[in-house]
Amino acid sequence: MLNVYAPNDQPQRVQFLRGLSNSVLNKYVGERMVLGGDLNCVMNEIDKRGGRSFEQKKTVIQEMKTLMRTHNLIDTWSYKHPNKHAFTWNNPSKKIYCRLDYFFISKSMESAIQNAKIVRKIFF
Repeated sequence: MLNVYAPNDQPQRVQFLRGLSNSVLNKYVGERMVLGGDLNCVMNEIDKRGGRSFEQKKTVIQEMKTLMRTHNLIDTWSYKHPNKHAFTWNNPSKKIYCRLDYFFISKSMESAIQNAKIVRKIFF
């Protein structure tokens, strides 16, 4: 299990994802994996509302998809809810909403996914 926080700057995020894949995840090839955290990236149109197009982040999106493909990871939320909007971040004006946080698991574990929920702002 690995929890990550990716940089907000796009070139740094690309380097971070490459390093994560090559230096960290490559050590665990063939093992079951859970990778979660704030990746500071929208992977597709359904994960964003408002603001600039997610297409401006093509390089980062491609790097995320390469990481997932290379390590046989699936996005648990998208697996259970392929056409549903849900967001994990919004700007203060509430004009931009994005899903920037993810839980990826090894594809070999997909049958274990019973449900996936996004619960925002849990207060104790």
